Amino acid sequence: MINLRLAEYDLKTGKFVRFLELGKDFVYGGDFVGVYPQTALQAIRKCTIFSSDNFYKFEKDETDPLNRFNGRFDGFIYGSGRFVLMESDLT
Repeated sequence: MINLRLAEYDLKTGKFVRFLELGKDFVYGGDFVGVYPQTALQAIRKCTIFSSDNFYKFEKDETDPLNRFNGRFDGFIYGSGRFVLMESDLT
């Protein structure tokens, strides 16, 4: 089983902000990720009506604009470097 998380970074300082969990904080669409704002998360938990308009869509970047780890994250970056997709094998 593969675990997906997003690491969020501050675009001005390049510092790590937080990890986001798949299904709880974001959805994964391959060429994009959708990050839920807190108001949408509250609505989901209350089982109220939810639409795709309730998340922020970030497109996939080919290269890491912050060049972290000599391009190691190229192809795993979303939102102009704001998010890095992390994969881990749980088996």
